[in-house]
Amino acid sequence: WMLALFTGLASDIAPEGADALARALMLLHEGALVAHGLGIFPDAVAHAREQARALLA
Repeated sequence: WMLALFTGLASDIAPEGADALARALMLLHEGALVAHGLGIFPDAVAHAREQARALLA
């Protein structure tokens, strides 16, 4: 369901590349949650947010 959500949101921004963008955003989201939970590096969620902004620019 989450990939479908990201795909729907991405298709509003970039209809041609919605699938690839949605997958990248989902990986950032899930990776940030795991990295935060494991304490891999400080502020994983903020880092993922910045990477998402770069993808959307």
